[in-house]
Amino acid sequence: MSMKKILIVDDEPDIRLILKDHFEEFGYKVTEADNGVTALKKFLKGSFDVVITDIKMPEMNGLEFSSKIRETDSEVPIYLVTAFSEYTEKDIIAIGAEAIIFKPFDLSEVVDVVDKRVRGLSNEKS
Repeated sequence: MSMKKILIVDDEPDIRLILKDHFEEFGYKVTEADNGVTALKKFLKGSFDVVITDIKMPEMNGLEFSSKIRETDSEVPIYLVTAFSEYTEKDIIAIGAEAIIFKPFDLSEVVDVVDKRVRGLSNEKS
């Protein structure tokens, strides 16, 4: 089975590092970006099995970034991360994201939810 690739987007370096370290422990190849503009460039150049993006970021927020992804890839699972509760299930559905992950989050739960979804997709394609 090939290494799964994840794009982690957050303007907080500590959050990116925590997620990166944890996903690498579970065998993921991690690419990082600190805003939606940089992330979109990386997304369009690469191939990713999953995207985790913060919502509130400078230059291009996570909702805009996710919408841009959906213009080119309707299948990749997207998880939105936020510390703010004003985002709803309606926001998720509007851009086709899997879920909103609220900060502070449990790292093990995040990896477990994402990993089950990504591995489920792999099994469907086999």
